[in-house]
Amino acid sequence: MEYAFIAVGVIMAIAVIITLMKVVKGTRLGTVNTNSDGDKETSRLCETLGGEELFNLANGLVDEDGGKKDVGLWKSFMSAAAKKSCVPAMREWGKYCKFSNNNEAVFWLERAANAGDAQAGIELGKIYYYGANYGNPIIEKNRELAAKWFKQFAEAGDAAAQKEYGDYLMCEKKDDKAALEWYEKSAEQGFAEAVNEIADNYYYNEEPEKALENYLKAAKLGSSDAEHSLGEYYSDLDEPDYKEAFGWYLKAAEHGDTIAMCRVGEMYLEGKGVLKDCSAAVEWFEKAAADHSVRSIYMLGKCYAEGLGVEPNISKAIELITDAADYDAEAQYEMGMRCLEGNGVKKDIGKAVKYLEKSGNGRYHNNAAANYKLGELYYEGKLVKKDDELAKKYWYMSAGCGNQDAIECLKIYFGETVEEEEEE
Repeated sequence: MEYAFIAVGVIMAIAVIITLMKVVKGTRLGTVNTNSDGDKETSRLCETLGGEELFNLANGLVDEDGGKKDVGLWKSFMSAAAKKSCVPAMREWGKYCKFSNNNEAVFWLERAANAGDAQAGIELGKIYYYGANYGNPIIEKNRELAAKWFKQFAEAGDAAAQKEYGDYLMCEKKDDKAALEWYEKSAEQGFAEAVNEIADNYYYNEEPEKALENYLKAAKLGSSDAEHSLGEYYSDLDEPDYKEAFGWYLKAAEHGDTIAMCRVGEMYLEGKGVLKDCSAAVEWFEKAAADHSVRSIYMLGKCYAEGLGVEPNISKAIELITDAADYDAEAQYEMGMRCLEGNGVKKDIGKAVKYLEKSGNGRYHNNAAANYKLGELYYEGKLVKKDDELAKKYWYMSAGCGNQDAIECLKIYFGETVEEEEEE
């Protein structure tokens, strides 16, 4: 009798394995869920298999790049696994729900975190730290609640949570000493981003040798942020080592750092630290622009305008520069000057002034050249109504950024002297 039960168990196990193989094979061929038989088989598997088996099935539908071969089937398996209390499935289903239903995302992430899943706890902490203004409903920022989750798993020894809790202490509580203690704990476990934070701290506290040591350590551990920082480090030396800087920027770019991609393009364009290669510059600008780098979109526009690495195409150039001008100060300045002169676009003084004002008085930037030009326009009174007070205002803004022409204009035309800040 005992052998009969064993035999039945073996037969059932083999049947499950064969069914799973058929499902996976069908998924690869794109045939699963395309008919009622496929739907029934999926439903049967979701009912009969355990949570871990369903989770493994769902994972089998994910390719190397994280894409899902069959989203519908993945959702069926992962949600069923979560409902059967498979902890990693609850975490992954919660992460997926972030893009549609924030309450459901929080529900599943909390269940996984309460079951001891550190990744879920960190994900939950980030939702509360940054807020969720996508999906439905909106979740407001709650930094203290975020800190609760980060701290819980930091104290449990999770390196990523220790780094996140360190960030909270550094940014929210302004407690550098406590933050560094958590970064050190995380770094001791080889967490690259924590090592990079330690390096940043040394750099900002003007301890370059210790900063360099830790940047190199973080880069060795695989931190693209550290590779980028090393590029900046060697570029910002009193005697810059652009060749070394280029090498680090290139590594960061190859690891997906969009800002580094743009910097590599600029260095190729200028022949700085590497042989000048405008075609290579364009390739890097295109890669970064595809990842929505505003600066790269602008630089690509300049390449088309000047025929650098590509055939000149003023229409394409204007299209790119205009796109970048929604955010980039240099692009705004260039469009302002083009509208002022009728260069590649229809001459439009009103639009020119708007572009120059955006460039010179943006939320995150203050373009000295744009403010100088506005001062000049209002002082001369040829293209706009003369207004000495506005001219003075814009020249002061430009002078505040060190523009020598603005400083001279204030002195010559208004008899006012601007004290220049001494360089340290």
